[in-house]
Amino acid sequence: MPPEFPQTVSSFLQRFVAYDEPSGATAILTQALNQFPTAPPVPVILDIDVFRETAFAPDGAEVWNYLAQLRLLKNRFFFGALKEEAMEIYR
Repeated sequence: MPPEFPQTVSSFLQRFVAYDEPSGATAILTQALNQFPTAPPVPVILDIDVFRETAFAPDGAEVWNYLAQLRLLKNRFFFGALKEEAMEIYR
């Protein structure tokens, strides 16, 4: 926040849409604070959607392989968005 703005934030919403070239998938990372935090930890919402529009054979096994790739991409975004200190709060 610029120093001339009030420094008490009561809520925020950020949305990033990123294209992952190697997988052809799109990832949407949304971060939000819905309420003014009264005490730590700060209740930040982290939502990650990963998808790719494609066609699969109805009886093909390739869909399971692709879902596993999407899960790996989602995990990259999740753990990349958090610092170790943030993860320690919830362990």
